[in-house]
Amino acid sequence: MLWVFGLAGNPKVVEGINIPKIFTQKKKINDYVLSDTVRFSRQVDFVKVVEKVLDDLGIQYNSMQKIISYYIPKDNKMSDIEKIEHLMSKLEKKFNVDNLSEKIINNHNNQK
Repeated sequence: MLWVFGLAGNPKVVEGINIPKIFTQKKKINDYVLSDTVRFSRQVDFVKVVEKVLDDLGIQYNSMQKIISYYIPKDNKMSDIEKIEHLMSKLEKKFNVDNLSEKIINNHNNQK
């Protein structure tokens, strides 16, 4: 791990262990905040709620995890909230859905 984070030299290659040459967290959101009461700390949980709403709307999609990961901006200067706004805008355009975040919030609140 020290090598992965650039804190130590490259360790000897151990047979059967593949150490990635590049480690990046440029495309990351720590908290998927949609409202004061609706937030997700894991992308997998956010993906599930997006899929649920699109399923309910009868919208076909393929590999939502990849789509969401692709649309997360790389800009480290953007806050999580700015990244979410960007991401939601891209998803709305891709699937031609208005107020996707509102639909997700309503769906999430109705599950309780």
